[in-house]
Amino acid sequence: MTSVDPRSDAVVGPGPLPGAKADRPATTGGPACPSKRSGASAWRIYRSVPGVLRRAFERVRFVRRLKRRVVGVRSEQVLRLVEHFETSGLAVWLTGGWGVDALVGRQTRWHHDLDLVVRIEDEEAVAACLASLGFEPYAQFEVPEAGLSRSSVYRDALGRHIDVHPVTIEGPGAEPDLTPTLGSDCFGWGSLGGRIVPCLSTDVQLALHRGYEPRRRDLQDLATLQDIAPSEPR
Repeated sequence: MTSVDPRSDAVVGPGPLPGAKADRPATTGGPACPSKRSGASAWRIYRSVPGVLRRAFERVRFVRRLKRRVVGVRSEQVLRLVEHFETSGLAVWLTGGWGVDALVGRQTRWHHDLDLVVRIEDEEAVAACLASLGFEPYAQFEVPEAGLSRSSVYRDALGRHIDVHPVTIEGPGAEPDLTPTLGSDCFGWGSLGGRIVPCLSTDVQLALHRGYEPRRRDLQDLATLQDIAPSEPR
């Protein structure tokens, strides 16, 4: 398979899970994600504005708020990015809002960014891969009390964000207090737009929604996860 630009139309599924066999589910069982026509049109208009003017517009509070609502990460972009990482030989797993939607098999809300879990040893390669797609380093965060305590944010010219969370998989990390260790049972499969995608498991994503003051979108994701979580035996 050849590498594709995330703005192309070709999409395929992801690679294998860590420590798992290469095969994966043959069908998804989830409906395709809805398309936001108005958002897509606004996105095309915004993209056509020269960068200098875009930066000037973004100083206006109303424009900043409007941008956050219409210039988000869409399902087809998620699929193209997953394919690009797979083609580059890099394992990634969806978490955050898109990770929740992958588990439920459909888009449940608008997403302003994409959260990805990557192997800590792949962190530099992931950054290089994102740079080739127009995503540059934007910010870094370390929140020890969070489940995914360290993250690097990348942003493209349109203001779309990808939040990369490095983890150690079944082994000691160089900075165990800042780099979470996840077992192979923390990973699973979901679907977006009828395509199989790798993501964190339901239990792990539920755990990641605890320990902080939730925002409205966090509460919505948590309710979605609780709806699909296996019932505990009585």
